[in-house]
Amino acid sequence: MKTKILFSFVLLAVVFGACKKDPVVPQPEELLTNKSWIMTSMTVDPAIDWFGTGVKVSNIYAQLPSCAKDDLLLFEKNNLVKFDEGGTRCRTADPQTVTGSWTLSADKKTITVVEDGEAESWSIQTLTASDLALTFQVEDGGIAYTLSIGYHKQ
Repeated sequence: MKTKILFSFVLLAVVFGACKKDPVVPQPEELLTNKSWIMTSMTVDPAIDWFGTGVKVSNIYAQLPSCAKDDLLLFEKNNLVKFDEGGTRCRTADPQTVTGSWTLSADKKTITVVEDGEAESWSIQTLTASDLALTFQVEDGGIAYTLSIGYHKQ
């Protein structure tokens, strides 16, 4: 009798222990929104004379002034996007925050941002709870450039 009771408890423990819930996988909208993203990298391929000095560079981030490295990107659930100057503005005449709109493509791989009537489509390379990596194409002088920007949740 004791063996049957013990077997029943062991069987019950195995059955309930094996019925773990699947982890909830956050949707891209949840990962993107309601947090501040700070830029951690910016590169361009092929190298470009980004600053008009005659010197071509591919690591744009290394060349940016510190006042540009504290800028924040915020995606809100109501499809507003905010570009915030962060703690230090490079030009005091610039507004602290510029607002636009954003949409996520049906396949969740592209963010389209519209700011001041201009639309840009950014391809999502990485999106986690703490990291965001985007790429987009720019053409200048007949040359196609790929700009890659990395962000970290602040």
